[in-house]
Amino acid sequence: MNSCNRLKFAARLARTLLRDRRSPVQPRHAGRAFFCPEVLVLIAWLAGAAWPAVQADAPITMRVLQLANGQLRVEWDGGQPPYRVQACTENSYGWVDISDYIFGYSYTGPAPGDYACLRVRTAPDFQPPFPPEDLTVHAVRCDRVALGWDQARDDADGVGVLGYRLYRDGVLIIELADPATFFLDRHVLPSKSYSYTVTSFDWLGNESARSPAVLISTPPCLGESGPGREVTLMWDPSDERQVEGYLVYWGMRPGEYVWAIDAMDLTSIALSDLLPGVTYFFAVTAYNREGEQSDFSSPAAFITPDPYTGNGGADDSSEEQP
Repeated sequence: MNSCNRLKFAARLARTLLRDRRSPVQPRHAGRAFFCPEVLVLIAWLAGAAWPAVQADAPITMRVLQLANGQLRVEWDGGQPPYRVQACTENSYGWVDISDYIFGYSYTGPAPGDYACLRVRTAPDFQPPFPPEDLTVHAVRCDRVALGWDQARDDADGVGVLGYRLYRDGVLIIELADPATFFLDRHVLPSKSYSYTVTSFDWLGNESARSPAVLISTPPCLGESGPGREVTLMWDPSDERQVEGYLVYWGMRPGEYVWAIDAMDLTSIALSDLLPGVTYFFAVTAYNREGEQSDFSSPAAFITPDPYTGNGGADDSSEEQP
């Protein structure tokens, strides 16, 4: 008899003994799980005795097990995070995880059945998450490169993606917390070639393989001594006959458009008073007479020149775009 079956046998015995002590008029919950706190406390002690440690130098001790309103709370000491709480119930054939990865020392969740034997186990995750996909150079200037990528994912049994590491020519240049997927590299020089890769890492520090490299070449800084605070956008007209006009959207992050302007029936527009040295993202929608809008067009990106960096010299800031 394995540990799960031994504990289920003890739970049935304890439940029978407590039921015999119960008053005949005590109500029971028909058609739903019914918990007896005394049984659960006993089971918690048995679970701790049957499986006292995961690591010889760091035993896990379950010290509190409470039940209220169908919710179960478990607290413990020892072991090495992350943890997962497991249950062995009347309907299970063995120990089943009932929690996600836990980095603290407690768990609160729905009670898993008419009775349950519970234990806490350490849950090491040695598998890295998947690499980020679609590393893209949104825009390039002589002294700046705007890059983006898709959010990475972890295996279903993984602890989850914590962040990303961006490499230039094989050297780590920035570490960003998920869900950030955009970075403006301000430390490049004009007329130079660079290679970028990105990785993801999880809550335990496991790092993925690097994404396929993206190669870029910065242009020379010619004719960029002025403020460069205006950009002209142009797009092809829609083929739909019902189109009455176009709305132009822009913002400082991919897909996050905080400003808009009605271009009416024009297919180009000039936007002024842009900040220097900032990456802007633009998209256009078409609208009909009823005000219904199309989906966004493919985005376009533009980095405004920054005359304060000495005509192409990289400034001292390596922070992510605001």
